[in-house]
Amino acid sequence: MKSSPSAAEAQAALSRGDLQGAVRLSRIAVQQDPDDAEAHNTLGTALAKAGDRAGAEAAYRAAARAAPKLYKPYANLANLLAGAGRIEEARQQLHVAASLEPSAGRLWLRLAQLHLLASDEGEAKRALTRALETDEALEQRPLEPPILALLARLTRDRAQHPRALQFAALLRERAPDPEADEVALLLSSCL
Repeated sequence: MKSSPSAAEAQAALSRGDLQGAVRLSRIAVQQDPDDAEAHNTLGTALAKAGDRAGAEAAYRAAARAAPKLYKPYANLANLLAGAGRIEEARQQLHVAASLEPSAGRLWLRLAQLHLLASDEGEAKRALTRALETDEALEQRPLEPPILALLARLTRDRAQHPRALQFAALLRERAPDPEADEVALLLSSCL
């Protein structure tokens, strides 16, 4: 997908932290080409960083309409919605993003986090299974204790004992005391 020169300049301004410039240049790019999904997406990101959630949401939705096969607007919209506490809507948008970019383990991981926020452990397990299949460096990501515990159980259940031990060790480092018993059980079941 090709962006206009203004869209490229807007992205550069955003990278420099020039939010006002990024918003101005993105709006010019969108006026020049209303179907430029990257320009809408950049506008959404700039507006979100500037604190204009409603404007950011509208821009991300416009980007998704302009390029329905592009995963980034859905992922960005999901993060925006999750930040506003709109977890169910965020899960829907992130599921679209992950289905459009199925090899992106980070999207499946984020989806699992949202499922856990919604107390849907079954869906979280499914998303984490996809993350395990697509992201070999999952252990290097900054993972929260509930995700680590679920990953340790999943890898143990799949007979991936070295990986289960890694997740359990990470959990032991980061988890509060109540989860220490679960870590000990995981470690003993892997030996």
